[in-house]
Amino acid sequence: MNSIRRLSLAAALAAAAFSPSARAVTISASVAMPPLNFTNIQFTETNPTFYNYVGTTPTVPLALDFSAQNFSQIQSLDAISITLSFYNLDTNLGGPDYNNITLALGGIDTGILLNGYGNAGDTFTFNAAPANGAAILSALNTNGGILSIGLFDATASPSNPFWFNGGTASLDLTDSTTPTPVPFTPADSLGLGLVAVGIIVARLRRKSAAVAAA
Repeated sequence: MNSIRRLSLAAALAAAAFSPSARAVTISASVAMPPLNFTNIQFTETNPTFYNYVGTTPTVPLALDFSAQNFSQIQSLDAISITLSFYNLDTNLGGPDYNNITLALGGIDTGILLNGYGNAGDTFTFNAAPANGAAILSALNTNGGILSIGLFDATASPSNPFWFNGGTASLDLTDSTTPTPVPFTPADSLGLGLVAVGIIVARLRRKSAAVAAA
């Protein structure tokens, strides 16, 4: 009977060695932005979605493509990191649109202020928890892993012109509140295996001591 118990214990610990641990899930995408071209003037009040251009004609939306990744694993959007480059966005301290411009994803306001851009070319990375995370994730899933990118301006006037400044817009979406299970590493499994051996050896020693005392 004791042998059966020891084997059962060892089997349970071995199963635990392959049980899931957990970690945050992050997916990433990027898209090339139009180069600086002063004929492609933009206005902050009218850009919930950015477009690429042929000459001065807008063509397709500038979209971030997560379709080749496990985007459905993101169930709670609690953090994003995005890098963007603009010319003359004027959201630096004292600028006309300081605290007015926020990031849009999928046409939805994230509430993330894009402050810091002056009246020349600047590139910044923003790390924040977005507002409207559930709506953004719904847009992501509805569009098959595609998110458009744009901005909202809280002021209807005066119009604030800006230009794209080239480079690459990159976006990370992170879910750390409903993490995806992942297997233990071999080191984890080895550690649990050693624990199992230790327990069995201890039980055998106690049994031997009891027999000797009798």
